[in-house]
Order: sequence, then structure tokens, then C-alpha cells
Amino acid sequence: MEIILQSIGFGFALFMLYITFTQFKRGDLTSKDLALWGIAWVVLGIFILFPQVIDSFAGSLSVQGAMQFIILISIGFLFIVSFIVYQKMRKQEMKINKLISAVTIEKTPEPMEGKKEE
Repeated sequence: MEIILQSIGFGFALFMLYITFTQFKRGDLTSKDLALWGIAWVVLGIFILFPQVIDSFAGSLSVQGAMQFIILISIGFLFIVSFIVYQKMRKQEMKINKLISAVTIEKTPEPMEGKKEE
């Protein structure tokens, strides 16, 4: 049963690595994104194929078990990804605000000289 679960998990990691690479080839991901997600999927594949690696890491960090170690690493990874997404969103928001300001300045009518208001 363990071999079947490892095969499914490793197949998933390979599939996601393939999807990540095809997204990069399409131009949907930058090289930094490719590196981040590529490393994540490769590490996942290694952990699935060699679960004893997790035990040695967990033991050296005084974590009680492999599952607790995986959960801690996953939470850390999610925080990193969330922060990166937040940074990109803020940059886009600033670009949109600059664009809106530029368009507003261009469309603002200038006062006509020599004409008095009644």
C-alpha cells in the first residue's frame, strides 16, 4: 500500500513540475517563479520517495515526528508564497494608481483664457 501511495505522490510531483515548466514556456511564469516552484516540486518528490530523509531532518531540529516537520515546512512555505503574492499585488496597485493619475491629468479640461464667467 505504501508503494502505491508513494507512486501516486511522486506522479503528482512530476505532473506539477511539468505544468510549472509549460507555464514558464508560455511566459506565464518568470524564471524566479520557475525556480521557486521547481524546487518545491523536486523537494516534495524527494520527500515522497525517501521518507527517511524527513526523519533525519526532523530529528536534527528536535521536531517530534515527520508529519509535524512537514506541517511546519508547509506553513513556512505558504507564508513565503503569500508574501510574494502580496508584494506583486502592491506593485500592480501602485502602477494602476499612477496610470489613473496620468489619465485623469490628461483628461482634465484646462480653463479657457479670456472668457469671463457670468
